[in-house]
Amino acid sequence: MTTAMARGPDHFVVLATLGDAASAHLWAARLESEGIETKVHGDGLGPYPVTVGGLAATQIWVLESRIDEARHVMLAAEVDQVMEVGSSDGEPGRPGVRLVALVLTVVLVIVVARAVLWLF
Repeated sequence: MTTAMARGPDHFVVLATLGDAASAHLWAARLESEGIETKVHGDGLGPYPVTVGGLAATQIWVLESRIDEARHVMLAAEVDQVMEVGSSDGEPGRPGVRLVALVLTVVLVIVVARAVLWLF
C-alpha cells in the first residue's frame, strides 16, 4: 500500500496506522465529526479479515490539505484522555478520591509492616 492516493487536485495521505480496525473506525468517526473526510484501509477489513500481528494494522487516510487539522484533533483527544485518567471526582487533571485513598492505604501498610518488623 502506498502513502498517497491520487484524487483530483487534493489527495489522501496516511494520517495514522493503528493496531486494529475498531480503533481506526472510532478515530475516523471522531475526525468525521469534525468535518474531516477519512478513509480506513487495512487487511483486517473485508470478508476475510486478518487480525494477527502487523497484518491487523489499519490505516486512517485524510486529505492532504486537512492533515494538520486531523493531527490537531487526534492530539487534543489524546490530551483530554490523559487529563481524565484517575479523575473519579469529576475534576479533570486531578487524581480521584479513590486513587488518593489507595495510595495512602499502601503507604500506611508499608509503614506498619516496617514498624512491626523493627519490633521483632
